[in-house]
Amino acid sequence: MAVLLTKRLSKDTVQYGLTIQVGLSGFSFKVRDRKGNLLHHETVQYPHRVYSLMDVELPLKKAVVSHPLLRQPYGSIKVYLDTEKHTLVPVDAAQPELPQLQTLFDIHEHDEVNHLPVPESEAALLYALPAAVTSLRNRLNSEQFEFYPVIAGLLQDVVHASDHNRVLCAYDGNFVHVVASEGGALRMAVSYPVADFETACYYLFAVMREVMFNPGLTTLQYYGPLSENRETLLKRYFSGVQRCEL
Repeated sequence: MAVLLTKRLSKDTVQYGLTIQVGLSGFSFKVRDRKGNLLHHETVQYPHRVYSLMDVELPLKKAVVSHPLLRQPYGSIKVYLDTEKHTLVPVDAAQPELPQLQTLFDIHEHDEVNHLPVPESEAALLYALPAAVTSLRNRLNSEQFEFYPVIAGLLQDVVHASDHNRVLCAYDGNFVHVVASEGGALRMAVSYPVADFETACYYLFAVMREVMFNPGLTTLQYYGPLSENRETLLKRYFSGVQRCEL
C-alpha cells in the first residue's frame, strides 16, 4: 500500500527524514519534511513468510535496494524493529548492556547492543538488534542513522501524551508492545510475542489490570494497522482510540 499525499516530493530528498519500521512480514516506511509533515507512506511485503529475525536480512535488503524512493539520500534515517529483546533498568546501571540482556534473551554475537536513556523515569532501555537489520547502513544513503526497537518509539511518545493515564499500544503482527504512564511517571513498558489480534488484546488488558487503569476513562494511543472492526471493538472498552504513527 502506498499513500502519496498532495505535497509532491522534491528530487532533493536530503531535506527529508526517512522512518522505516521492520517486521517479519515486511516493512513500512514514511517520508517526512523537516517540520514533521508526512509526505509519503508505504508498506512493502516480503515475497515469502519470514519466521525469524535471523532470516529477514535477504528479503529486507532485496526490497530496500530495489525501491527507487529508498535509493535516494536522506538527511536522517530512523529504523524501528519489531522485537521483544529489551529491558528497562535504572539509568546508573545501564552499562554494561550485554551481560544484562544475556540473562533474559539469546543474544547473537553480531547483534548490536545499546541503551537509550528514559530521563523522565531515571531509567534506561537496554536493547539488542540483529545485524540483519542494522546492516541497512550499507544499503541506505544517509549520514545520520538511528536504530531502535519499536518500544523505544512508544517511550519517546508517551511523554507528549496529554492524559493523566497514558496507554500506548503497538501491534503489527509479530509482537504487541504496551507502555503505560500515570501522571508522567512510567508504570510499565513490555512486549509480548503474539499470533493474532485477539492475543494482543489479551496482553493489552492484562497490562491495564496490572497498572489498575480503568479503560473506560482511558484513551488508547494505537500504532499499527487497525481495521474499522477492530477499532470499533477497542472503542467498546476504551473512552477513545487515537491512531498514531512512529
